[in-house]
Amino acid sequence: MSRLRPRAKSDEQGRIKRSPTDLHEAALRHFLSKRYGPAEDRCRQALTLDPKHANSLHLLGLVHGETNRLDLAVDLIASAIRCNPNNHEYFLHLGEMLQHQNKLDEARKSFDIAIKLAPNLAVGWIKLGNLLRIQRRYDEVLLTYEHAFTLDPNNAEAAALSGGVLLELRRYEEALAKCDLSLAISPDQVEVLCVKGDCLRNLGRAAEAAAIYRR
Repeated sequence: MSRLRPRAKSDEQGRIKRSPTDLHEAALRHFLSKRYGPAEDRCRQALTLDPKHANSLHLLGLVHGETNRLDLAVDLIASAIRCNPNNHEYFLHLGEMLQHQNKLDEARKSFDIAIKLAPNLAVGWIKLGNLLRIQRRYDEVLLTYEHAFTLDPNNAEAAALSGGVLLELRRYEEALAKCDLSLAISPDQVEVLCVKGDCLRNLGRAAEAAAIYRR
């Protein structure tokens, strides 16, 4: 008769138990690589262990947003906020989801709270400016983007967005200056180069515009 051997542990038994934080970090890696299915699975595993794990609720909301399930995305991020009402990123992302749903007044409230929580971060002001731009409140838009750039003078996006609004307003010289400012910070922005080309063309500088379009 052969000797009895100890029963080998199953993979499940031998697996080290992962914490909600570990599972959230794994989910985030999947999310950043646009692997939304595995990201959702890890978030749900984390929430099984801790239903009030705010970061996992938030990230699961972002997954739903990226996969066009906006109603659930809003509910999940709102749940994250109830668990941790002091995280400005939650309010920024909630505002974006509400904006996608065309709930602009609610989105504005969310952005306002995000800015109140983190008034010195340019990103909140930029997102508020984007909302105001949808509403065609151009004077406020320009002031908001300008404030974002004041907070972060290396923010190429804030300068570029100002340039785009000024182009819409046919303020071509000012728009051109903003494009040049943005490109000085980050030279290879195709959209900004196109805006610059449009400015030059409208200013009657066709040869310069053509050179920009060829880049």
